[in-house]
Amino acid sequence: MRLLDKLRNRWRQLGLQARLNLQLAFMTAALFAVLLAVVLMIQETTIRRVAQKNGFSLVRVFAFSSVQGVVADDFLALRELARSIARQPEVRYAMVVDLNGRVIMHSRVQYTNEVFRDPLTISALKATEPVVQETQSEDGEHLYDYAAPVLVLTERRAVARIGFSFEENLRLLRQTRKTILGLAALTLIGGLFWSMSTSAS
Repeated sequence: MRLLDKLRNRWRQLGLQARLNLQLAFMTAALFAVLLAVVLMIQETTIRRVAQKNGFSLVRVFAFSSVQGVVADDFLALRELARSIARQPEVRYAMVVDLNGRVIMHSRVQYTNEVFRDPLTISALKATEPVVQETQSEDGEHLYDYAAPVLVLTERRAVARIGFSFEENLRLLRQTRKTILGLAALTLIGGLFWSMSTSAS
C-alpha cells in the first residue's frame, strides 16, 4: 500500500509533459508486447509446420528405401538404413515392423524381433498412407511418431516408423523469446527513466 501511495503522489507531482511521456511509453510497451506475442506465435507455428513436413518427407523416403530390404529379408541393409535415418539430429528412433507388430529392424538393435502391441503401434499398422501421432520417449521427451506403409507394388508388407523431436527447435525459439523480452524490458525501463529525467529538468 505504501508503494502505491508513493507512486500516486509521484504521479501527481509530475507535469503534463511527463505524464504524456509516461503514457506514451506504456502504450508503446503494450503494443510491442502484443506484436511480439503474435510474431512468436506465428514463428512457433511455422517451425512446427516445417518440422512436420520434414518428418513426413523423411518417413516416406525411409519406407521407400526399406522395400528391397524387406523383400530380400536383408537384415544388414535394413540395419544400416535405420542407423543412417537415426543419425538425423531430430530423429530419436527409426524402425521397420511387420504387419504383426514384430520389429524387423530398429535403430536400437536390442529391440529387433520384439513384438509391439501398444496402441501407437496398432494404429501405425493400420496406416495406408503416412500418418503422425504424438507420444513421449522413456525420459519424457515429447515426440511425434511418423509411420508410412512399406509397399511392394501395391501390397502393404511392413510399416516404417520414425520418432521425431521438435524440442531443439522449440528450445531455440524460447531462448530467442527470453532475449527479446529482456531487451524490451531494458528498453522500457530506460525510456521511463529518460522520460522522468527530462520532465524533472
